[in-house]
Amino acid sequence: MKIINDVNNNCTAPNFMYKRNRIRNIAVFSFLSILLFTECYADVDVKLDCDLTITETHINGAREQQRKHIILDIVGNDRSGYFGITSMTDDIASVSTKIRSPGDEIQNFNNDGRWDIRSVRKSSGNISDTRISIDRNTGQMGYYRDWNNGRIISDGNGICSKIDVTKRKF
Repeated sequence: MKIINDVNNNCTAPNFMYKRNRIRNIAVFSFLSILLFTECYADVDVKLDCDLTITETHINGAREQQRKHIILDIVGNDRSGYFGITSMTDDIASVSTKIRSPGDEIQNFNNDGRWDIRSVRKSSGNISDTRISIDRNTGQMGYYRDWNNGRIISDGNGICSKIDVTKRKF
């Protein structure tokens, strides 16, 4: 077969190879884009509306009990291993499996029936030991935070419900 090297002919060897490489590059780019999108996609993404009773105990023995209304964002990705329970207010501390500094200690007790994360964070001489546990069947929530080895201990419990009831998983 003789290849004609003519500028007006679309079947010339250089044009054919260029088109073939361009199609291959588009296919590879599309595949990588889909892969990146699915990697960033959260396997768990639930917003919860929670009513908690929190008791704060200070180092001097003073105790204060408060009822708090809290919105939580639960996000998890099985592929990356990330899981976080983020408070939309400053009333309670958030927890996640992400290590932010070398002194951080993370314990992930999650299972099919419970979201449960404990994180110990050390920053600027301060230590924060926080644990949030939510029963995925009943919505019962437990919260514990020890700030600076007992200077302030927050202990709470309450009930959570899904904000978007169309989401299948709780």
